[in-house]
Amino acid sequence: MKKILLVLFCLASFTTYSQGFDKGVKNLNLGLGLGYGIGLNGSFDIGVTDAISVGVIGSYSRRSYGLVGYRWKQNYILGGARVGVHLGKYLAEPLNIDESKIDPYIGITGGIKAISYGDNYSGTNDVGVRIFGGLYAGLRYSIKENIGVFAEAGVPLSSIGVTFKF
Repeated sequence: MKKILLVLFCLASFTTYSQGFDKGVKNLNLGLGLGYGIGLNGSFDIGVTDAISVGVIGSYSRRSYGLVGYRWKQNYILGGARVGVHLGKYLAEPLNIDESKIDPYIGITGGIKAISYGDNYSGTNDVGVRIFGGLYAGLRYSIKENIGVFAEAGVPLSSIGVTFKF
């Protein structure tokens, strides 16, 4: 009887355990960002293995500055792809963290950025499109099963905000 109870307990523990990241998990991050000025950042990732995700990113930011009588403004719109490696299961034991709530990750990103800029003095207005690439390190913390907070530090984008898990 004790063995049956032990097996049932182990099975129940296994089935109710929720990992911070796993194959098939979808995460939507929405936040405030820094990079090319202050703006809004978003990303969507899908777990393709229990440690690797692929996804898309998007960002809008605006930067303006000037002196008396002169004003310069720049708008940035970025779109691209990203690949992340999720480290929770590798760091859980050595750092004594709860991988069901904490998802540390690192990754690379790349895509296209559109830049528009202009000033009120010379009348210069222009638009340019460039390729960008970068790196990031982040952490998601689950508050509830499907919602949490995240922070990412990276080049060219860093952000902090809310994350949704599907």
